Amino acid sequence: MPFIKLARSSRIANRSYLLAEFMIGLLSLTPFTAAVNALGQDNTTSLAAKDPSAVNTIQTAINSMGGNVAYASIQDATIVATTGPSGSSAGSINSITWRSIGMSLRTETASSNGTSITAVQNWVGLQENAAGSVTVLDSRLALTIYPYHIPGQVLSYLLNTPSVSLATINDQSADPNIIHIESEQQLADPSLVPVTRQDWYFDARTGLPIRVDYYLPDPTNSKNDGTASVVFLGWQKTSSTLVPQSIQQLSNGAVACLLTIGPPGYNQGLSAATTFKLP
Repeated sequence: MPFIKLARSSRIANRSYLLAEFMIGLLSLTPFTAAVNALGQDNTTSLAAKDPSAVNTIQTAINSMGGNVAYASIQDATIVATTGPSGSSAGSINSITWRSIGMSLRTETASSNGTSITAVQNWVGLQENAAGSVTVLDSRLALTIYPYHIPGQVLSYLLNTPSVSLATINDQSADPNIIHIESEQQLADPSLVPVTRQDWYFDARTGLPIRVDYYLPDPTNSKNDGTASVVFLGWQKTSSTLVPQSIQQLSNGAVACLLTIGPPGYNQGLSAATTFKLP
């Protein structure tokens, strides 16, 4: 598959492996509900425009990965991925375990340095490092983390959430077999809307997603904000859905790691009260 130019390549900058590991652990999505945090009691706004051609492209992708009924029936999911970083001098990642209920997600990242945990629910996130120290997740990061390991579920959310805008982008000199769709979450604070932007690329021949680029905030300095990307490499069929066999994670165009995705376990009765509690 041809390499797709980053939607915001002008922001490319060097990042350390620790940022890459943190970003990988945040492959999650918070639900579209009112969040009681620094962003305000209700951070969402009303209807957003949805380009009919973009809607058609996303619906085709969902159909190719199992259909609306299959994704609507997923109450919770547990998926384990194994991975290793590229060119890293930091602790090597061994595995990542995602546990999700709806669009809320707990991520456990096991490395040679220990296990770190991120739990995000209702736009509020906490993170626990390998030493057991718990801190609040940066609020801008909480707006950017989605479960890209289940792309059909993310696309279903984008399609069915009234405050998410969808547009087909006409890329000049782009591969004619690739369709580019841009989404943004309309928020009560307009300054945060660009942080929610996602750029999805689909194979027009199969209907399947190829790649997604999304905003990568730097919690210490917004001038260093950049772009993260997930490339879907191969697919595996479950009893009801199609999910990636592997995912290549990029940070500002540089490969951070390759995730090998295990088969998902759906509807195992996870409890929100315990799944998203830290420590």
